[in-house]
Amino acid sequence: MTQALNNLSKSELFWARMHHLPDHFRDSSAQRRNLTRGIAAGALAGLAAGWVMVRFQNLWTGMENRLHASAGKSQPKTEADPSTVKAAKKISQGILGHQLSDGEKRLAGPAVHYGFSAASGALYGMAAEISPQVTRGQGLPFGTVLFVAADEVALPASGLSPKAGDVPLSKHIYGLASHLVFGLATELARRLIRTDRRHR
Repeated sequence: MTQALNNLSKSELFWARMHHLPDHFRDSSAQRRNLTRGIAAGALAGLAAGWVMVRFQNLWTGMENRLHASAGKSQPKTEADPSTVKAAKKISQGILGHQLSDGEKRLAGPAVHYGFSAASGALYGMAAEISPQVTRGQGLPFGTVLFVAADEVALPASGLSPKAGDVPLSKHIYGLASHLVFGLATELARRLIRTDRRHR
């Protein structure tokens, strides 16, 4: 047996030893690879879903404006800066001591949006690898949880958006619908990216 092993190449010897490893060592290594791939797939899916979410919001706002115009109503008021720009301003001023210019705001807002989208997607991708039951509902439960945690709790608590009670119902519906689209798009994109996984 020893003579046979000595005649093997390094690669052959490695795989021969791997073959005799206890199952839990091989399973642990595979789990780590799956987790890393899941996080990466989730981050990419989150970026794609962030883009889809913006397209959906633009479509919603355009339809809302046309409905108001056809009814002879004034256009609904919008905040001077969306929450993503406010977050960028807070980070820039609080950490860097820098006041964002108008041009920087136009870049910073999308940067925060897509950064948050990627981070949320990465967490979702990791959770999907650990517990595939998370993906039940095609990402819609994920979108709902994200809406409540971010729009209804975190943003008002940090002063980046008005308190939930001060926001009209239509805005809550808009926010929920946007996050449902985000959740669905994240799951669909994650499934497409993670084609190497047998059980999602």
